Amino acid sequence: MPELPEVETLKRQLVKSIVGKQIKSVDILRSKSYQGDPQILVNQKIASIHRIGKLMIINFTDEFPKLLIHLKMTGQLIYQSTINNSQLTARVVGGHPTADWINDLPSKHTRVIINLTDNSVLYFNDQRVFGWLKLVDNVNELEKEKTNYSGLNPLLSNFNGTLLKQTLGKIKRSVKIAILDQTKIAGLGNIYANDALYLAGIHPQTLAVNLTAKEWNKLAKSIQKVLLRGIELGGASQTNYVHLDGLGGSYQKEFLVYKQDKSKCPKCGSEIIKIKIGGRGTFFCPKCQK
Repeated sequence: MPELPEVETLKRQLVKSIVGKQIKSVDILRSKSYQGDPQILVNQKIASIHRIGKLMIINFTDEFPKLLIHLKMTGQLIYQSTINNSQLTARVVGGHPTADWINDLPSKHTRVIINLTDNSVLYFNDQRVFGWLKLVDNVNELEKEKTNYSGLNPLLSNFNGTLLKQTLGKIKRSVKIAILDQTKIAGLGNIYANDALYLAGIHPQTLAVNLTAKEWNKLAKSIQKVLLRGIELGGASQTNYVHLDGLGGSYQKEFLVYKQDKSKCPKCGSEIIKIKIGGRGTFFCPKCQK
């Protein structure tokens, strides 16, 4: 599943590809993958794209409507354009890496097709059909959608241990579960949660309520550090992510503990252990994280 660095990388690539272009038509191939009236998007000019957590929001010339996109587990966006007005095509792709992005489109996984007036096309594919596109046309509806991704923005300069403790410090569940709650911290997912807890020296099963002020400070700095490094490297490609220009991000080359079970801890040489917390694979060093 794409996390904050992956979605941020995808957003930046989409900005280069589709901002300033106008929508000609929208084809819905699976009704549950698109919510709203597709005709409202016809003739809309794409003005900007921004991100809240893992949610992408496409803005048009007017304040409303807005198009919200969430890739969930296996969503994929493929932008296809012609090269120098010839029959040759160029593609940029982001999301779940499948053969769809090199094969003929639409494919059996294509759920929505957005046709642009310059004859370029944006395809939304989704193999497991958890992802969605949603049209919102008023402030109240937008704010309602944003509440699901209303947690702290870990990339802001004011993200710190004090703020993190105020938000999570009373939760009587594991800190790993607490920091994955998108209404508490927006955009943080399993990959970066594992590595942040390792960097902070905190055992993932520790109850959030039991963390000290010093540990909250370490954790806040570690979360921000791994996310910024992930963005710098274009995200991770080991699971379901390939960024929009088709070249995988390289954060997976720097995984600290995520998917490193049975490998040696980079700090102490102990064996990295894998357990399940809340149904999610969780990786940690039993010596460095207590």
